[in-house]
Amino acid sequence: MKKNRFTAFVRRHPVRFWIATGVLVVLVFAGYTVSRVISMGLSLQSVADLTDQIGEHAADGDVDALAADLRLVRKHTTDAANTSGEWTVVLASSQPVYGREISALRVVSTSASDLSRAASPLVELLPRLASDDLSGSGGFDLALVKNLESAVGSLTTAVNASSGRLAPLTEEPLVAPLHDRLVTLTTALEAAGPGLERVTPFVEALPVILGVNGKRTWFVTMQNLTEARPSGGLLSAYVILGADNGKLDMITQGTNDTLVAGPSVPDDAMPDGLKSLWGEYLNSWLSMNLSADFPTNAQVIADGWNERGEQKVDGVISLGQGTVQYLAAAVGPITVRNTTIQPADMVQYLSVDIYKQFTDPVEKDKVLAEIIAQIFDKLSSGQFNVQSLVSEALTSQNADYLQLWSTDAAEQMNLENAGLSGSLSDGYGPHSTVRVINAGGNKLDAFLQLDADYQLGACVVDEEVNSRMRTGTVTVTVTNNAPASGLPPYMTGRVELEELGLDYVVGSNHSYIEVYLPREAVPDVFTYDGADAFLSSGIERNHEFYLFDVDLDPGDSAELVATWQEPAEDDRENALPSTPTLSMQPLLNTPTVTTFGTGGSCS
Repeated sequence: MKKNRFTAFVRRHPVRFWIATGVLVVLVFAGYTVSRVISMGLSLQSVADLTDQIGEHAADGDVDALAADLRLVRKHTTDAANTSGEWTVVLASSQPVYGREISALRVVSTSASDLSRAASPLVELLPRLASDDLSGSGGFDLALVKNLESAVGSLTTAVNASSGRLAPLTEEPLVAPLHDRLVTLTTALEAAGPGLERVTPFVEALPVILGVNGKRTWFVTMQNLTEARPSGGLLSAYVILGADNGKLDMITQGTNDTLVAGPSVPDDAMPDGLKSLWGEYLNSWLSMNLSADFPTNAQVIADGWNERGEQKVDGVISLGQGTVQYLAAAVGPITVRNTTIQPADMVQYLSVDIYKQFTDPVEKDKVLAEIIAQIFDKLSSGQFNVQSLVSEALTSQNADYLQLWSTDAAEQMNLENAGLSGSLSDGYGPHSTVRVINAGGNKLDAFLQLDADYQLGACVVDEEVNSRMRTGTVTVTVTNNAPASGLPPYMTGRVELEELGLDYVVGSNHSYIEVYLPREAVPDVFTYDGADAFLSSGIERNHEFYLFDVDLDPGDSAELVATWQEPAEDDRENALPSTPTLSMQPLLNTPTVTTFGTGGSCS
């Protein structure tokens, strides 16, 4: 009977029936969708609620609890990501009311899931990584080191990708609580990305240094960044380090005084363009590393050492004050001559304080050699605290970076692919590099601030000569932040003026600033503080480079501008990128580097 009444009602009022049915479906759909969006939000909230707990467990060193926290994070982020992909949630994200917020939550859910998935391998390694011991049988545990390399690489990629996805959302007009959370998350990722990128080279280099590809003998040099050279700085302390399948053996150590005593450095590996410019400077251990291409300098270093007839080396590792600081973070504080140096203080100590404490250069060099030797002695026992290394990298402000070179061709190719070789490309493309050479014979590059900008213009086609060119402009700002007093004379001296008996302002510095042009670029205009500059030049690896001669008193700056016309196509008429890249040598003070490409095709 009731069925008949219902049927009759539908027949009499079909429109009302279908409207009611439609409204019911919409309400059910809306209710379900809201429940799923709330579920996604609750999963993300659970992750947020775990944040403080994770921090407490990490600070307490409770590895088991920390691992459990991170597994919970993985579960919650996976739940949120799965919910974000449901068709009802996808459809809701396109609606005019709160669709933007739902869409943002979907991006956050996916990014959080990617991050937790990338971190999962590290979670499983936590029990070993929590200690400062990565040793295995007779040396480092190479399997653990390789797993660490893979895990850190995956996490770094995920952090950078998530940061790139989330950053645009902070510009959207979202409701305040969600917008604030997004800003906090994006800021954290943007801070973590560079830190992880500073850690990654050490993790990637460690297996190579340990001899994962076979027995190696390394020449490990400390390049003193307070006296700049194109691929780092003046060679100072060194260690000869043996490596074989995870085991390190420190063979000998010394200072540049030992090297300078002879024999001189053969320059066979140096390109003719550098030989004609620098001449006999390339034969001295104090000035031989004048190439912007680290593999070239490394070959010369290896040739020079092997001329001595001692233990032959088949690879070179370059460290500056910044990379020594990272290694000190991994092995712990260093005590030398009754002075304990904390890792966070290492750059300041090696750049300034050591000169104040040891005014005799020979004694200072010995102390520096002892510091480097102590670090590698600890490494040889398997000491390597990953947590401390990461913490130091996240807070570091220097612009130093690790460089390696190997005589093994396959290994060298891997180093280049990993960005560890410090090589200068000889190919086509809008790439410039800016390098500094200390010409004052002092240590004032501890106070050098170098900033650079590379602008690439639109393509201009000249059909008559069948050329397609762009205007490239690099602007370099050099600032001498050295104090006018308070530093020992060894740091502030001007050797080139003292030899001539000339006076100088204490704290003034003399530098050559090299600007490398892209391959087959045609030089145009060069200016120094707005006036035309007449420069020396050279050529290396198909790049012309020009030297600005810069002399600055304390607190002074100079603006150097180089303009050229560069090819928009390579020698096979393939279009080259319209976005330029600009690189620099390892430095103590982080430069501001900006680039801009006008874009557009060369049609």
